Amino acid sequence: MTTEKNIIGIMERTLNNVDSRLIDHGKRVSYLVYKILKPQNMFTNEEIHDICVLALLHDIGAYKTEEIEKMVVFETTDVWEHSIYGYMFLKYLSPLSQWAPVILYHHGENKWVQNLKEPKHQILAQMIHLCDRADISYLHKESNQSFVWYMNQNREVTYRDEVVNMYLEAEININMIFNEMPKDKEFDDFLYHTPMSTKVTRQYLQMTMYSIYFKNEYKMKYSHITSYIPVSFAGIFNLKKAEVEKLIEKNFVKNLEEIGIPKKFIRSAKKIGRTKMNNKDFLEDILMLTNLFLSLYSLEGYKNSCPRKMVVDILSDLTMIQGLKTSVVDLAIEGEFKHLLEQN
Repeated sequence: MTTEKNIIGIMERTLNNVDSRLIDHGKRVSYLVYKILKPQNMFTNEEIHDICVLALLHDIGAYKTEEIEKMVVFETTDVWEHSIYGYMFLKYLSPLSQWAPVILYHHGENKWVQNLKEPKHQILAQMIHLCDRADISYLHKESNQSFVWYMNQNREVTYRDEVVNMYLEAEININMIFNEMPKDKEFDDFLYHTPMSTKVTRQYLQMTMYSIYFKNEYKMKYSHITSYIPVSFAGIFNLKKAEVEKLIEKNFVKNLEEIGIPKKFIRSAKKIGRTKMNNKDFLEDILMLTNLFLSLYSLEGYKNSCPRKMVVDILSDLTMIQGLKTSVVDLAIEGEFKHLLEQN
């Protein structure tokens, strides 16, 4: 395992830059879930971390469904569409696939969550639902006493009895707890500094890019290609594993810069997985060539694709202007991407 720090924080801040309303809400829900689960001994620390990230992202489907306006005024009816999108997204495009069914039913009443096969999924769906409602009450400036009354009135109808009991055992006061959250170093360390593998870190980075492009179907369609091309170029040039990691990282940072993410967050992203390499100029050439291919083949979504001869001519002209090594360009054209050129 490698100690990849701050990837969750980078993801959170990136998504906040797209629309802060959901992620700020998600973080408060995540904090409540953490305070409830930590003393229960129901899950391992690794599982609790996954669940807290799940809670952080529980409304991520709303980026796609135009439901943000409903949710920021907290009308929690008729929001199944974002639950379905969120479930599909987390199931197939995130490291949290085993927990995705929870998101499908995170607005479900007690009887509805019984459709979930896993008992722990049922409990977590109910818990996120309850914590979601707690944050709604907090934002509406309701008293803690009135929220406790609401929970007790809805036992076994909206919320199952054991989940309400766990919430009460945590002694949460919605009028005070969110003032404590920014100063809670234990939670901060747990959420943002828990060690994760390089594979999981990369999955979170890729997931962030997919979620940024929710509103751009063209970008969604080709985002996997824009990730594949840098790796393929790395294969052409027989790069080492550490060099491939660096190329992937640089391509991700380029995408962050493209959508206007604040530079202080990009600087944090650049620190992830940083390795020392002797052939920095060579990697820069490959990255520049990658960007040229993406642009010339219209994978950035703003122009028509260029025909093969034009691509070759443009690359040849730019070899001198951009400072690319002729051998790098020639090898790329004659290598694995020859079939791509011939299709145009």
